[in-house]
Amino acid sequence: MLHAAVPGWLLPTAGQAAWVLGFAQDLANQSPWALYAQSIGTPEPAAMAFGLAGARITGWLLALGVAPAAAYALMVCLGLLLAAIGAVYLARRAGLSPMLACVLALLWLISPMALYHHDYSMLALGIVLLSAYFAVFSAWLQNPTRWLTLAWWSTLLVAVFVDGYTFVMLALGSSGLLLLSGWSKHQTTWLGWRRWAAHLAGLVLAYVAYTQFIGTSAYHPSPLSFFRGWGVDVTFWLQPEQGQHWLADWLGWSTHRSMQDYYGDHSVWRTTFMLPMFVALALLLWWRRKVSRPVAVLLLMALVAAYLALGPALKMNATKPEALRHIPNMPAEQVSLATGSGWLYEHVPGLSSMRASYRWTALMSFALWWALVMLIGQRQGRLSAWQGWLATSLPLLLFMPPLAEQVHDGERYYDHFQRMTTEFIEPLQQDTAAGELVAFLPWGNDFMINYVAPAAGVNAFNIGGDKNMQQASKHWPDWFRQLGRGRVQSDYALPVATALQQGEVDAVVIPKVDMLWAPHNWPSERIGPFDRATIEQLRQLPERQVLERQRYWLVR
Repeated sequence: MLHAAVPGWLLPTAGQAAWVLGFAQDLANQSPWALYAQSIGTPEPAAMAFGLAGARITGWLLALGVAPAAAYALMVCLGLLLAAIGAVYLARRAGLSPMLACVLALLWLISPMALYHHDYSMLALGIVLLSAYFAVFSAWLQNPTRWLTLAWWSTLLVAVFVDGYTFVMLALGSSGLLLLSGWSKHQTTWLGWRRWAAHLAGLVLAYVAYTQFIGTSAYHPSPLSFFRGWGVDVTFWLQPEQGQHWLADWLGWSTHRSMQDYYGDHSVWRTTFMLPMFVALALLLWWRRKVSRPVAVLLLMALVAAYLALGPALKMNATKPEALRHIPNMPAEQVSLATGSGWLYEHVPGLSSMRASYRWTALMSFALWWALVMLIGQRQGRLSAWQGWLATSLPLLLFMPPLAEQVHDGERYYDHFQRMTTEFIEPLQQDTAAGELVAFLPWGNDFMINYVAPAAGVNAFNIGGDKNMQQASKHWPDWFRQLGRGRVQSDYALPVATALQQGEVDAVVIPKVDMLWAPHNWPSERIGPFDRATIEQLRQLPERQVLERQRYWLVR
């Protein structure tokens, strides 16, 4: 319920749920083993840029007859269950009691980075699954048997098809732990080299599988100003955003931030609150006085992740000048102090794709959580148990979200999804025949069409997700490519009429809603002046038929 993932009642997100469910429905329409979408991003099969693991599981649920919104919520619940099992395993290995291990697992599940990324769908799942990934790695590191090696390779394969950001974090974090943990005096050098060989083989296997699947090894790089803008501001770690944590709001401690004042977007300051974890660790370190090697390694991993999360510019409550209020990126001339990571983000493979650099806070958050677990388990006894419960309770209380608002948002997202189905998809099913090729115009980053097309049983050039759109547009016909949102300078009746007459498309749909934002906040109406001009001109053509529905026009 804290993640608003309750089948039949709550949905943790709407827009991203539609994006994932589009691929899932397409795969379910094909076969249990299909991996490429056929009905969106045509004429070429579409490889899901990230999140295939979640979409494939959701597709199986859809094939079993589970309702779409419930299938997505069930998939999220499965991810949370695996994450909880991984967190409990790590806590029990540290010597904690079952009850305290479960409470610490809850702490990880409600940490801001894990809780508030559902608007980015599979990224949220990748972050929360870090506990499961590292649980498998920890078991393999302790006892690298053949079966545990296969389990670690399988984990890496799953991780790369869940989310790219968290796969790179997993690769860096596990490699660092393997390097810094060292080999005990009971291990031979040969065993150490075998571990490295197996580890690197698993990383290469996952990387090759992913690049072969999507058909490219890299996407267009983002400018360094993007990395600066989406680097975390130090004050975001220290003071929470208003409306995210009930106790901070009640105490009057939280603050309101906006995109007009701060670089990046709301995800940068909504998800990165870390002060309670800092305080809890500081208390335990002061009480323990002695830091074990595993804890030191984890703290070093957190420090490296924190450095990368800052991005190329160190920001301390850095606000925008008036001229940049509507620009999320941070120009070089606004940098007061560079961190030096700009070269890494420009030249190191993997890092160069992680343009939202604040997301390294996820690895930092997990490393600090694991260090907290290890510190609590360092000593046994009544006093230590009291200290452990106190150190756990502090961040648990301060991270706890406002439950009423979570439920309200979950109900709202569920309602948006249901309304999109009844107001757009069901009428479209009646107005089209199965398998028809439909163009939704003007095209853009059309998250909504990802689900609309396979759910309605039609094929579409359109596809949601900037990476998927970038790949699909290479194969689109010229007439369609020229009619993108922001590219149309006048009415586009002539190219539409020509495409229909020549049989290049069976029908054209001009939505009255924004195809990017409508699934996020239904209906998000958008009717441009060129849309109206096009419809009026097409109505004048005797060979064209124009149908008007509540949420779209359809032209044949």
